Amino acid sequence: MNEQDEHRLKEIDDELEKIQELFKEYHSWYDTKTQKVWFPPGRYFDYNKMIDREQELLKERKALKEGKRKTKKFFIPYATTPEDAERKYQEIKSRVIKSFPGPFSERRIFRVKFKERNTTYKFEVGEKAEFH
Repeated sequence: MNEQDEHRLKEIDDELEKIQELFKEYHSWYDTKTQKVWFPPGRYFDYNKMIDREQELLKERKALKEGKRKTKKFFIPYATTPEDAERKYQEIKSRVIKSFPGPFSERRIFRVKFKERNTTYKFEVGEKAEFH
């Protein structure tokens, strides 16, 4: 297993731990008398979405452990060396942070999925992007 895969496994384990903590919190809101979940003010929890995410992470974790899936190697198009790729990435990140201030993770995302006007879009590094 390469360093990227080990790093991704740690990220998966950390996220799975957070999901388990959320499940515990969710169950504490459950009222056995009324058989309803009473959310504290300002809290929302999409139980089905969390179950789906947990299953997705467990599947990815298993594939990584069994060597059936490798973490995709980070790259920047037209970079000539890993150092050049990192420099270009930091330049892009710097411009994005200036345009959209807020907290940014150091995690490098290789796939995004979002919904816009009732259409679900998926973009992945190395795949052809189609956006209408």
